[in-house]
Amino acid sequence: MSGSAKISVAKVGPRTVLSVKEPLTHQNCEALEAAFRSCLTHPKVEILLDLDDVPLMDSEALELLLSMHEEMITRGSELKIVNVNPLCRDIFIATRLLNVFSVFENISEAIRSGP
Repeated sequence: MSGSAKISVAKVGPRTVLSVKEPLTHQNCEALEAAFRSCLTHPKVEILLDLDDVPLMDSEALELLLSMHEEMITRGSELKIVNVNPLCRDIFIATRLLNVFSVFENISEAIRSGP
């Protein structure tokens, strides 16, 4: 694959859900970043990143997630990450990013957590 990730974008009320449907690696980070940027049309935007179909991620993906997280903070919001599988959760733990990101079990839990 040359930079084309399987990414879907959906609206859930005022929130935008980005769902990645393959491993999140250097091969498709550019596509995720482009999808993320396309969601930033309003100053105050809520984005949920659904990793339910992401079996693994590499260091470039983690760097991109950090960049997305920081961009959301500068906009007075946060990037909420949902449906993280055990391996990806272990990656977040090993890199000490689990406490940096707002990680939720599912979309409903992320929505209930408030803006």
